Amino acid sequence: MELDIYAGVRRKLGGFDITLTAYGFVYPGGKRVNTYDFEALIIRDFGVGSSETLIAVAPGQANSRRTNLYIAETIAIPVWHDGPAARAHLGWEDGMVHSKWDMSFGVIQNFDAFQLSLMYVVTNYAGHDQASTNGQAGLVGSVRVKF
Repeated sequence: MELDIYAGVRRKLGGFDITLTAYGFVYPGGKRVNTYDFEALIIRDFGVGSSETLIAVAPGQANSRRTNLYIAETIAIPVWHDGPAARAHLGWEDGMVHSKWDMSFGVIQNFDAFQLSLMYVVTNYAGHDQASTNGQAGLVGSVRVKF
C-alpha cells in the first residue's frame, strides 16, 4: 500500500501566482522506501499567454542519499481566442542517479471539465535502467479531467 500525503499554499504576489507544496510518499511497513519532496510553482500571465516556472527538490533520504533537483519552464500561447494553445516545455534534472534534459512541444485545449493535449516529448536520458533506447522521443496524447 502507498499513502500519499501532501500539503501546500497558494498565494498571489504582484502579477505572480505562487504555489508551494510538500509531498510525502509513505509505504506502511516498508523499510527505507518512504520519500518526500518540495515544489515551488510560479505562474505569470503575459498578454494572452502564460509562463510556468517549476522548481522541485527531493532531498537526500534513506533510499537515496543524493538530492534530486528539477527545474522547468513552460510557456503557453493561444493560437486563437478560446482555441488551442501552443505549448513549449524545457526541463533539467540533476537526478539522484542520472542528470537529464527533457523537452516537449505541442498543443493543449482547455474545456470546462477537462483538457486535451498532444505533445512531442524528447529527452537526452539514456541511462542503463531506461526501458529502451527507442523510448527517448515520441508523441504523447493526454486527457485530463477536473472534478
